[in-house]
Amino acid sequence: MPLAWVDEIAGLEPAINFLQGKEYTSKLWPYNGVEEQFLAYLPLQGWLHIVFQKLLGFSIYLVRLPYALFLLTGAYFFYKGLRHKQVPVLLSLALLVLIFNEKSLFETTRGIRVEPIAFLLISLAFYGVFKDNKHLTSIAISFLLILHPYVWPIALILFIGLNQELREKSTILAYLKPNIYWFYPASILILYLVFIDFNIELFLSQFTAQIDYHQTFGGFSGRLYNHFIERFWPYYFSQPFVPLVIYLAFIASIYKLAHRQAQIADVALVFSQICWLIVVGPMHRYNCVLFILSIVSFIPYFTRIKISQFTPYKLILLAGLLAISSIDVVARQVLATTQRVERNPYAFISWLNKQIPEGQTIISGHEIAYYQTAYNSNQDFFLFNTEPYRFNFDEYENRLILSYDKLDKGELLATYNVRNKSSFDWINRANSLTYDGINLYQFKSASAYQAELKILKSLNTAKNNQTKYD
Repeated sequence: MPLAWVDEIAGLEPAINFLQGKEYTSKLWPYNGVEEQFLAYLPLQGWLHIVFQKLLGFSIYLVRLPYALFLLTGAYFFYKGLRHKQVPVLLSLALLVLIFNEKSLFETTRGIRVEPIAFLLISLAFYGVFKDNKHLTSIAISFLLILHPYVWPIALILFIGLNQELREKSTILAYLKPNIYWFYPASILILYLVFIDFNIELFLSQFTAQIDYHQTFGGFSGRLYNHFIERFWPYYFSQPFVPLVIYLAFIASIYKLAHRQAQIADVALVFSQICWLIVVGPMHRYNCVLFILSIVSFIPYFTRIKISQFTPYKLILLAGLLAISSIDVVARQVLATTQRVERNPYAFISWLNKQIPEGQTIISGHEIAYYQTAYNSNQDFFLFNTEPYRFNFDEYENRLILSYDKLDKGELLATYNVRNKSSFDWINRANSLTYDGINLYQFKSASAYQAELKILKSLNTAKNNQTKYD
């Protein structure tokens, strides 16, 4: 199990606040108005958190479990779509292995980001396209609209393709003529407007601030480099098959567009690339979206392959390629499994609960603390590297920080030491973070607390600036 991390907590917190009767608000996000209503992120992930937390209950495992279900359900519909297009069984399974091995999808499934949800909805949408089930495709499109801006280009192309008149007329009015398939996206957007009390001004304020925060600046040449080269920086060494497939699919889709042979996946892939290039720039975490679209765009070629024509040598080669594609994911999983004792969040939370002094407490430094404080009325959590801080530190009896490092301004209360942890040398050389060795510090004054927070934030910013995408 991976360590709790910032995106996990930031996406979960508004939903937990809603379930606690505090409305859909946040004290972790930096944007104006989030304490009134959290609108910096599109709502589908938060709504799913609310539903599953209501059904399953709150724990770090149960927070993450639905994302494995999203991945598996998406895989089911993706496989069914491939089989409907008569892609051979063995090849269909091989393609699913490649998708599972795409590092951003694998990592974000364990770390609860939007990619597994996107995989499910894209798989569902194209399954509807292949089965000529326009209602199913329109429903998937509707949820894509409230998931993330990165999938809007896909949703738009799929929505245009729903209109049968598209094949008969070429006027703009033909594309825009209302029909029954408008009902689903219109309904979901009206539902969202009701959910936010039609506070469109606040939504635009927070949502555009969130986009600006993630936007890549620079000239057009810089954007080209960032989008086509920098985007795949870690993959060139760990998973070269990912950029290779995406590049080949992009070139093939442009060729098919030029020769009027393009299908809907080709248009969606090229349009997504163009929109991402112009609007945002490199975000390696979303490479799985391009990879999934690339696989779908190659389906016409896959249907021509006959497994009966595969010689034993070709089958061995295919198995070898799949094994190579699995190296990065398998290595990460082996590392996590070997360190399962040090990574056990429940043991750490139990330890932390015993160490926190009596009284009103605020804590920061490591995201795992949120799982301790979320349902404790006399405990609050905040992100030390995200300002403004929405708490008055003078009001707390205990001001705490979790840190791997020594903090000179604080009083050391305890250190989390794991017994029977892994002693393999290769594990030690990997320098993988676990909960082992985390220190709990207390600060007697609010001024000393804020001074330490300033230092930690500065160090964190410098570290992030030096880190390449991984």
